[in-house]
Amino acid sequence: MVRDLSCFYDTKQQRVDCVIQLGSDVCGYPRVLHGGLTAAIFDESFGFLFFALKKQRALPFWGPAYTAHLEVNYKAKIQAGRLLLCTTEVESIDGRKVWMKAVMRDGPNGKVYATARALFVAPRPQKLVQDGYKYVMSGIGLAKSLE
Repeated sequence: MVRDLSCFYDTKQQRVDCVIQLGSDVCGYPRVLHGGLTAAIFDESFGFLFFALKKQRALPFWGPAYTAHLEVNYKAKIQAGRLLLCTTEVESIDGRKVWMKAVMRDGPNGKVYATARALFVAPRPQKLVQDGYKYVMSGIGLAKSLE
């Protein structure tokens, strides 16, 4: 169980700080945070930063983007019940690709538990339109088959 998750966006630095309060039922090993949850927290923080950048109109494209690559480096065990800080920043933006990096620690200058890097890729506009068309048409086909 995650007791609390609060994220804050710094528009000047284009950085997200997420404060996570863990519960005791998040373990993969007794009293140690499951590594998959660590990866999920990173992925969520990358997504939060991506949407904050979109809202700020800081990206060179208009559509969605998807996690294409997620790399997590585990540095130390995270005890259940801890209060964590996950800081996420833009590494680079190149056309439809957004590279981000993050660090999870027990405070602004605290012990580093894990680091991560992610690549988000936006689909080509033509592909996005084609997928939207297929989705709408499949819904129409489904509606007609139910009549």
